[in-house]
Amino acid sequence: MERKTLRLLILKNLLYSLLILLAFLLQETPALFPNALRPVLVISAVCGIAMTEGEFYGGLFGLFGGLFCDTAVFHLFGVASLYFLILGCTCGLLIIYLIQPTLKSAFLLSGAFALIYGLSVHYLIYGMWGYDGSWQLIFTRTLPSACSTALFGIPCFWLTRHIHQFFAAAIKR
Repeated sequence: MERKTLRLLILKNLLYSLLILLAFLLQETPALFPNALRPVLVISAVCGIAMTEGEFYGGLFGLFGGLFCDTAVFHLFGVASLYFLILGCTCGLLIIYLIQPTLKSAFLLSGAFALIYGLSVHYLIYGMWGYDGSWQLIFTRTLPSACSTALFGIPCFWLTRHIHQFFAAAIKR
């Protein structure tokens, strides 16, 4: 591999890492979003990367983003890492074999994965221990959070698509 191509690939992966870090920092900023609409921005970023780069990079950056999210949640350590790894690989494979990479598919994939993640986290925190009235949190926290995560899937896909196109053109030159 040429030195220029290697340098460009390292720079592209560094930009994706910064995108994951920025998504995590925005997600965990206390007063930025209301509690009911708090999106999981790392899911949107991982979906965007997986849609443009494929299943390997999606899984790799999913694992990276999941490690960040594991430091900020109150359930078993490693659950978010494993989930985001599976999310990135699944999203990349869906785009390769079944779905066209469009803004609509970014919206739907981000929302679906956020809803599945929210329901699994809800079960790990509340459902497994049998708290009374925990089903109300699904409608007041999990569903609005999944909807706001889906909305942020569109700009994340747009940004990762432009980063991918810029570096693909730079490598060809």
